[in-house]
Amino acid sequence: TLPEDFNMFDLKLAIGENITPYLVVLIQESERFNGMLREIRQDLKEMRMGLDGALNITDKMEKAMDNMIIQKVPNSWIAAWRTNKNLDPWFADVIARTQQLRKWGNDLVMPSSLWLSGTFNPMAFITAVMQTTARKRGWALDNVVTFTDPTTMDWEEAECQPEDGAFIHGMLIE
Repeated sequence: TLPEDFNMFDLKLAIGENITPYLVVLIQESERFNGMLREIRQDLKEMRMGLDGALNITDKMEKAMDNMIIQKVPNSWIAAWRTNKNLDPWFADVIARTQQLRKWGNDLVMPSSLWLSGTFNPMAFITAVMQTTARKRGWALDNVVTFTDPTTMDWEEAECQPEDGAFIHGMLIE
């Protein structure tokens, strides 16, 4: 089942005046996710109507259905979030991304470890880490640099974010 849209009104109301760089990322990710869900929902609705004879089947609908039959993600869905995965694992990722954003949105606390490759805009999150660290330390943002310190810790072992920076997972290092 396709997840429900994020209620942006409730999310922004819960955040109120307490906006942080991390919460800006949460809002942006939720808005983009809603856009992708709307696209998927509309495509599926049109396909159903086309199969029921209520709509003429367009080239776009036919290509999407052909892709789904062979377990490929339809092109209009990939445009929102690039992937090389087949449809089933891609959809499992959609569900996992939804769960991460919902928990983050419900708690308004950044996850102990953020699935970075599960975001639409990973650079926005990295920038939020830099902004938060610069504000906390009283540094100029232009002087903040990022680095990656791989650990052997499993991402599920993280109980909270570190004092500076962030725990992330889902990166592939070659």
